[in-house]
Amino acid sequence: MTTSDTITKHDVAGVLAAYLAMWNEDDAPTRPTFIEKAFTPDGRYADPASDVMGYAAINEMVSGVRAHYAGHTFVAASGIDVHHDQLRVAWQLVAPGGGVAVAGIDIGELAGDGRLRRMIGFFGELS
Repeated sequence: MTTSDTITKHDVAGVLAAYLAMWNEDDAPTRPTFIEKAFTPDGRYADPASDVMGYAAINEMVSGVRAHYAGHTFVAASGIDVHHDQLRVAWQLVAPGGGVAVAGIDIGELAGDGRLRRMIGFFGELS
């Protein structure tokens, strides 16, 4: 049985909701609740500015982003595209006034339990 046989789009939507909640949670002691729902214990997140693995490192990285983009909100800017154990979703970082500060796309690999094993972020338009 493959991951795609056991994980539904509904399951992936729940993981993505936890992933976005992780990015939007200002309180570092509260954030692990969302990180653990979104990632496996050895989960990896990488983007042009970061490459971290594990719950503590992910939490620390998100704390730095939240400090830099205080008051901003991460939102999904597309539906979730899923096949096999892979997903992709477009996102935006929305400023308090409603403007988009940063946009991009994330590509993820799902573990057998449906959580993220890896999420790779790309910023901006592909040129």
